[in-house]
Amino acid sequence: MGYSKSMSEESRKRVEDFFRENGMLYTINEAAAILGKSQYTVKKYIKDGKLEGTMVGSRWCVAKAAIEAFLRPEGKEGK
Repeated sequence: MGYSKSMSEESRKRVEDFFRENGMLYTINEAAAILGKSQYTVKKYIKDGKLEGTMVGSRWCVAKAAIEAFLRPEGKEGK
């Protein structure tokens, strides 16, 4: 994978581990579009623990697997 040279070795490892565990990552903007919510709401879901997200550099990202889990009927939306 090609990462920014400004990303620390620790950050690169976190990203690689996250990809290995969760697959595709979406930006907050992309996750908001998929969920039909605002970026603010998606960030709030992450902060409240309703949606799993991770920091990549200085930006929040959400894994495809986390969005799928969130959308399942037994997911965390609405709790």
